[in-house]
Amino acid sequence: MDPRNRRIIAVASNKGGVGKTTVASNLAIYLSRFCPDLPVLVMSLDDHSAIDRIFALRPDASRDLTEVRGAPQADDLVAGVRAGMLGDCIRSGRYGVHYVASSPTPQDLKAELDSPFVLRGLLEKLEWPGVVVIDTMSDLEGLTENALAACNLAILPVTDSDALREAERALQLMDQWQLPR
Repeated sequence: MDPRNRRIIAVASNKGGVGKTTVASNLAIYLSRFCPDLPVLVMSLDDHSAIDRIFALRPDASRDLTEVRGAPQADDLVAGVRAGMLGDCIRSGRYGVHYVASSPTPQDLKAELDSPFVLRGLLEKLEWPGVVVIDTMSDLEGLTENALAACNLAILPVTDSDALREAERALQLMDQWQLPR
């Protein structure tokens, strides 16, 4: 897929409690409902399992190792990143949205990511035919940096002046990498 045609949306803020997960999950559901022919994939780089709880077809689905695209799934996001293949941890979910199985310890990847462009490479390799929505942690460290470097649209929720300052930091980082705002 031509990188210019990628549709990757990162929902990011260095401040907690601004509604990143709410925005990411509602956006994924909205896109799936109003663009039914558009495949929607949502992933969380946060250490909670809210995305799994919202989209899992069954309460215990986050523990299943079902098959997608004919290959056994990796256990979760961390295993997929380590294996260099996100496609193996994608699951079909509610509302017509696919999701990447979350990891309870995504911060384990922080020390392993040697570049802010690792996730971008994995998503290019995945060649998802629709939109990818990425929910991030409340930090501006390795995983969130990877989400911002991978996206071609960043949504930076702002609820107060502190969140606005954090949004400015994210934009400065994107400017540093010469990425479009």
